[in-house]
Amino acid sequence: MLLAALVVLAIAIDQTRREGSFRVDDAYITFSFSKNLGTGHGPVFSHGLRVEGYSNFLWMVLVAPHYVFTTSDPYLYARCLSFTCVALTLVAVYRLTRRAGSAVAAFAAVLLLACCSDLFRAAASGLETAAYAAAIIVGWSVYLAEPSDRRRWSLLAFVPAALMRIDGFVPMLIVFGVEVLSALSERRFSLLRLAR
Repeated sequence: MLLAALVVLAIAIDQTRREGSFRVDDAYITFSFSKNLGTGHGPVFSHGLRVEGYSNFLWMVLVAPHYVFTTSDPYLYARCLSFTCVALTLVAVYRLTRRAGSAVAAFAAVLLLACCSDLFRAAASGLETAAYAAAIIVGWSVYLAEPSDRRRWSLLAFVPAALMRIDGFVPMLIVFGVEVLSALSERRFSLLRLAR
């Protein structure tokens, strides 16, 4: 397992090195909102402008603490958050795959994901994409780990995804749809049980 983790780490370091300081100008739009939030002006693009035009609320909130301590470029801070989310995604993918298969299959899934240059480019960009991926995979991990006869908190695991991006409610709707279909397939359907 240690050798497998080292191989994945080596691939991740190589992927990060290849991306360099890849930046996307859209990230700086979020950084502007985060700066105003972090400096006490609220989630607005600029002073005096009372229009909330962000589409990634949770990411804006996660980047805002950078501005509590400094007004420097938050790019490195956002990248650290993003690469932490990539690590979380890799761990969650391993755990999900391991639940259904062998350790070799789980390692293969993580290795395949570590070879995805788009994931590392997204993490390097300063955008919320890697955090969104982590939120979705952790949501599924919680949902599938919870016993099917007692699903109480699993839907809440998708709240970070719903707050991360404007389309983040879709995974939550998919899980809700699966639960509705599952409830309808039972012989004794109960709307109260489904609501619980």
